Amino acid sequence: MWKKKCVSKKTAMRVIKWISEKGRIVGEAKTYLDKLLRLLNSDIVLIRVKEVRRKPYNRFVYDLSVPGTESFFGGNVPVLLHNTGHGGMCTIHAESIEKCVQRLTSPPMNVSPAYIPAMNIMLLVERVWLPEGKMGRRLRYLWEVEDYGKYRLLVRWDPRRDVHEVAGKSLLLERVSERLGRSVGELEEEIERRMLVLRWMVEKGIRDFRDVARHITQYYVRPRELLERARRELAALGVEVEAVRPVPRAPLLTVDHAGRSGAVGRPRLPEDEESVLSALRRFGGELDSETLREVSGLRGDAYWRALRRLAERGLVVATLTYVDGRPRLGFKLSRDASLIGT
Repeated sequence: MWKKKCVSKKTAMRVIKWISEKGRIVGEAKTYLDKLLRLLNSDIVLIRVKEVRRKPYNRFVYDLSVPGTESFFGGNVPVLLHNTGHGGMCTIHAESIEKCVQRLTSPPMNVSPAYIPAMNIMLLVERVWLPEGKMGRRLRYLWEVEDYGKYRLLVRWDPRRDVHEVAGKSLLLERVSERLGRSVGELEEEIERRMLVLRWMVEKGIRDFRDVARHITQYYVRPRELLERARRELAALGVEVEAVRPVPRAPLLTVDHAGRSGAVGRPRLPEDEESVLSALRRFGGELDSETLREVSGLRGDAYWRALRRLAERGLVVATLTYVDGRPRLGFKLSRDASLIGT
């Protein structure tokens, strides 16, 4: 019996290649093999803890940090934890929002009630009987957390018709409206546009997380293009969709606004150049070249031609960035780039 606990990536790849060439891989076996290949081609690295020693230390231990990844396994039954330093999403087993909060605030978690409002949205997903008589999973309720013990029901699932109903008015949407300077109506229109894109991905069978992430990024960078594609392909599939307003374009810089800085209005840039500028703006003004190419949606020579023209216009400059501690070629927006409307 083979007792080795670990094998090298090179050995694992040879074994998978041999299985693929010699055997007939179908069904669940193929799915499992695909997952193994993704794991082997990912950046996940496991480092075994060889020794744990007790050290005298009479101060508080605030956090656990793993330089480079901030990821580690914890608990008697190992759970992959990621210390990001900001809020995220999590799941917990509970039959209601009240029971969920009760578990969070009780031992061993002991989350202070003062931190409960940090979870501004909570969802309840359950296995249920569907109208046609079979089992399925549905999001039954969606709440906004106003405060500890104060929860606002926004959406409920109707088990008779298998549809979701809006049950209340959103408080968070009003807060987002104030912060962004956009009306609640404009935000609701944006939600409808994103719903259309999500519906398109469902109907097209786009479920792989990498494909989903790519299309979501494309929507952030070039929303009009993806929205038009989604509407066109849904119509070809015979799916009826409600008309939604197109994504509004920001106004061009006018002479009146430019006069205060001595600049003049500029014409709109070609679409490929706008894609690069939009990607940089979306991600804080600077990206490494590989990531910028991915989020801009440009490929090969088209990407480099757009960058060259932007550099000639004085709108982007080359920089040295670091990804996982390694130096990479990057690009950032110049001061003049802020004069171009997107």
